[in-house]
Amino acid sequence: MDSTFKTVPTLFQQMYTIHALIGGENNSHVFPMVYSLMTSKSKESYERLFQELVDFGKENNQILFPPLIISDFEQVAINAAQIQALGLAVEYGESEDFSIKLCHITALAFLPSSEIPNAFDQVKSLMPPNAVELVQYF
Repeated sequence: MDSTFKTVPTLFQQMYTIHALIGGENNSHVFPMVYSLMTSKSKESYERLFQELVDFGKENNQILFPPLIISDFEQVAINAAQIQALGLAVEYGESEDFSIKLCHITALAFLPSSEIPNAFDQVKSLMPPNAVELVQYF
């Protein structure tokens, strides 16, 4: 996944591309598969993009959950992709309590490093069972 800012019309903030690795283990190449003109860089925008891709896959009898995702380290996109990949997007969008709990994880970055392990344990104890894999991701 990659974001491009300089080549998009002024109506958009970025062109977001998703690439796929095609070919065998010794003869693979990376090709761009999706181009998306994004009007926002919000988590909701990325979640919408990923949900549209999942829906497109379902409509075409394709499973679009790759075993590996490589990103340009835009944290918002990474979080949205992880929530989507674990099937938590609906609950994240519909349950304010659930979405607040997930925001607690990213808020750990603002703590002094010495406090993060204890705070992470506290946040982990608040998570519902269906978010265990997401917590392990962090």
